[in-house]
Amino acid sequence: MTMTRLENLYEFAYLRVFLAWETFLEETFVRYLCGFQMLSGPPTLIGAAYPTLADARTGILGGRDWVSWYPDAVERRSGLFLSNGPHELVIRSNKTRLNHFLAIRHRIAHSSAHTRTQFDQATTSLAGRRYTGSSAGRFLRDHQPTNPTQRWLFVIGDELGGLASQISR
Repeated sequence: MTMTRLENLYEFAYLRVFLAWETFLEETFVRYLCGFQMLSGPPTLIGAAYPTLADARTGILGGRDWVSWYPDAVERRSGLFLSNGPHELVIRSNKTRLNHFLAIRHRIAHSSAHTRTQFDQATTSLAGRRYTGSSAGRFLRDHQPTNPTQRWLFVIGDELGGLASQISR
């Protein structure tokens, strides 16, 4: 296997991790709007609970075909439906890192100069360096500076898992 192919696999794996994160955000948000409870109790709805998951999805869409599950969008949306909801609180307190993770996702999916710049800023903040060719695969395979036994792909996956746990508590 070539290094390029291995780095491409890391990028694909990252996209799958990020997709799972966005799916988690959507599915928990929809359920909270229907009155489902967190482990600590129900979040405070601003309006009435939706009677079905389909109704909650329709309410979230607000006539659009899709909505973003990126950090800023989730924070704004949560404020419309929930009073200090778990999504809003967790996203707000981790927004900088989540935006860095988003920049990595964008670098894999898009090749614009803007995504390259955002990616370089994210890796400089996370790992203290830029990567040759602004390669997301190279970054994701690299080891976290403070824990040389753990690659960035797993560091980010674990961190997203921890945030998911906070949202569902």
